[in-house]
Amino acid sequence: MSELDYPGWRAWVDGTPVSILRADGLLRAIPLAAGSHQITMSFEPASLTWGAVISAFGLACALGWLLSGAIVRRKVGKGSIVYD
Repeated sequence: MSELDYPGWRAWVDGTPVSILRADGLLRAIPLAAGSHQITMSFEPASLTWGAVISAFGLACALGWLLSGAIVRRKVGKGSIVYD
């Protein structure tokens, strides 16, 4: 395997989590004993989680702003709020 090492990669060998090492300065490496193994690698960067959290917060703020504007317009239309 010759894929670039980047933060966020996780690896399992035969269902057991293992640490990923750096090989040749920029590639991912997993030390293995001789024999047949099942290797699973997953890319789960923290930046993806942070991006999802920030996007959800922004969406919640936008929806709150839109709903508050609709409520104020509705009350003004009924004459319950008087602005001098």
